Amino acid sequence: MNPHELPQDVEAFIRGHIRSVLQLEVLLLLHKVPERWWTPEEVDRELRSAVATTRQVLHDLCNAGLIQVQGEAAVSFRFAPMAEQDRAVVNALSERSRTHFHLVVETIYTPGRASLQDFADAFTFKKGGHDDG
Repeated sequence: MNPHELPQDVEAFIRGHIRSVLQLEVLLLLHKVPERWWTPEEVDRELRSAVATTRQVLHDLCNAGLIQVQGEAAVSFRFAPMAEQDRAVVNALSERSRTHFHLVVETIYTPGRASLQDFADAFTFKKGGHDDG
C-alpha cells in the first residue's frame, strides 16, 4: 500500500459513514473507551462543540449502527458497532487518524464524497456559542 493512501476498507468506511470531522472525532472518542457510556454533554465538553450538533452526530452514528444508545429522558451512548467488521475498520481508522490525519480529512471531503453543503455545514456556527439544549 502506498503510504499516501488509506487502506481500501478504511477509505470505504469513511465514504460510507463519515460526513464531517466532528463525526469522526465523536466516533473515535467513543471508540477510545468502548465500555464507557457518554452523555451528549460529556462529549460536548470533551470536543467543544455545540450540544445540539453533538446530539445529532451521536444519533447519526447510532442510526448507522456504529454506537449504542441507552435511556430515554437522560440518554447516553457508547461505541458498539452492530457489524464486527466495523469494529475492525474503526480500529484501523483510529490508527490512521493518529498517523495520517490529513489523509482521513481529505477522504471525508473529497469531491463526489460529500456535497459542498456538507462541507459548509461543518463550519456553521450558531449565534451565542454553545447550545445547551
